[in-house]
Amino acid sequence: MISFETGAMIALLVMISILLFTHRRKITFSRFFIFYAAMYRTKRGLSTMDRLAKKYQRMWELLSVPIIVVGFLGMALVVEELIRNLIL
Repeated sequence: MISFETGAMIALLVMISILLFTHRRKITFSRFFIFYAAMYRTKRGLSTMDRLAKKYQRMWELLSVPIIVVGFLGMALVVEELIRNLIL
């Protein structure tokens, strides 16, 4: 009898394999150093993002700098945590 985790992993791999096979024309693979990434290219959602960007343009202008600062702080915290775990 296989464990739940093993069965769930097999099911996940089967589902990912089916999706990759059925949508293989829209998927592109990129290499970043020793890592590979798969991207599913689609136009879905672009019109919604454009509409929200135009409707709330002033809000995005006001929040752009704080959002960038929060992003850099988040990256610094992740790097700090990685270094702490490496030392431990």
